[in-house]
Amino acid sequence: MEDLKRLHREICQTFPQIAGVANGALILRDKTFANTDLESFQTVLRPKVDGTINLSELFNDNSLDFFIAFSSIVATMGNTGQSAYSAANSFLKSLIAQRRKRGLAGSVIDISRVLGVGYTEREMKARGKLTERVIEKIMNITLPMSESDLHQLFAEAVLAGRSNSGRNPELITGIRTLSSDMTNDVFWANNLKFSHFIQDLGSVPIGKGSKAARVPVKSQLLAAKSFDGMVKVLKGKSKYVESEFLERLANLHQML
Repeated sequence: MEDLKRLHREICQTFPQIAGVANGALILRDKTFANTDLESFQTVLRPKVDGTINLSELFNDNSLDFFIAFSSIVATMGNTGQSAYSAANSFLKSLIAQRRKRGLAGSVIDISRVLGVGYTEREMKARGKLTERVIEKIMNITLPMSESDLHQLFAEAVLAGRSNSGRNPELITGIRTLSSDMTNDVFWANNLKFSHFIQDLGSVPIGKGSKAARVPVKSQLLAAKSFDGMVKVLKGKSKYVESEFLERLANLHQML
């Protein structure tokens, strides 16, 4: 924090007033949570957690046009091998939400792979084929963006992050729409909150089958031929649907 304050004083003495702040710092130590030691976990957290806290405390008034935290699509979708990185980016979302509640500028952007520039591209060139295989797997489940796309995302974050914007300060990019036959190797395919990203054209399977589980609930309900068919779909989602709700639905159906 002392280093940051010193740099801030130097900037204020040399340049015009600071209009905006963005933190894109990161350190990666990719491991599963079970295999992560405390030192590695903290190493990944510090640039985003400590760094953004320090910046937020330094700019604790309403003088900024923007305050943007660089997050990753990993914070929304998760990634087994990046538990610490997911945690660090998830923290940013909470800090930005806190700033907005205090009437301060703040927004956070979940970035997918940027083609041609950035950390992922540098690592791919430095490490060679192994990284290329990893990147290929990532490409199958996320949408990459161009450098100009990133510029556009940043501009949107400036607008969304203003205290009076009335917009959601969290901008998420890169989640790819899939068909059910593309989801076998996609770890988020059975997560209900992403179900609307799995879209099948044509016939929609009904019931508890593995393919049906990956088709959006709305599509399955629309494809049901009867009330019993609708109940069957909902029971297949019993983890998320209370039995009391099904009883009330049945009673409503009888009344109609």
